[in-house]
Amino acid sequence: MEDNWDTVMAFLACRTLWRRHYPPMGGPVIWEGLFPSEVNVVIRCRGHRGARADEIFAGIQVMEAAALAVFHPPVAESAAEE
Repeated sequence: MEDNWDTVMAFLACRTLWRRHYPPMGGPVIWEGLFPSEVNVVIRCRGHRGARADEIFAGIQVMEAAALAVFHPPVAESAAEE
């Protein structure tokens, strides 16, 4: 658990860095993900360098993918065909 604490804290520090689009005709927000260059800045500002920074970045990518799966759940095949 302690190995992941830095990753969780860095992920939470990235909460304002999400790329999102607002459709001009309305509809739900389209979440695209985090800005990788800004995520790197957050990691380094938190004092992490080298291999540890790389590990944290990889962990944030896993958390980002999980969040995006919640924001945009897969469409069921039967619903897509309608």
